Amino acid sequence: MAKKRKNTKSSFVRSAKPIRSKPQVARKKPIITAHTMGVLGIVSGVISFFLLPLFFLAVGVILGALALHNNQKHLGWIAILVSLVLGILGFLLSGYLGVLA
Repeated sequence: MAKKRKNTKSSFVRSAKPIRSKPQVARKKPIITAHTMGVLGIVSGVISFFLLPLFFLAVGVILGALALHNNQKHLGWIAILVSLVLGILGFLLSGYLGVLA
């Protein structure tokens, strides 16, 4: 006759199979990070003062909104504000300077 095994804690732990988790898939690094989007939004806002104000204003606001969406709150708001203020000033001054030229 075979001996009966006692169900003790140590025998239960030894007989348990290890839980297999799904293999970890390597996550790709994003091509452009939220911080970079915020900085590019600010740069776009500064460029909008000098060159193509409406285009670079829109680019700066969009990049600032994307930075906001990706948890870069300060840089996102700064990019939006800089783009709006400098873009509008650039637009107004380009019309004024165009008349003088």
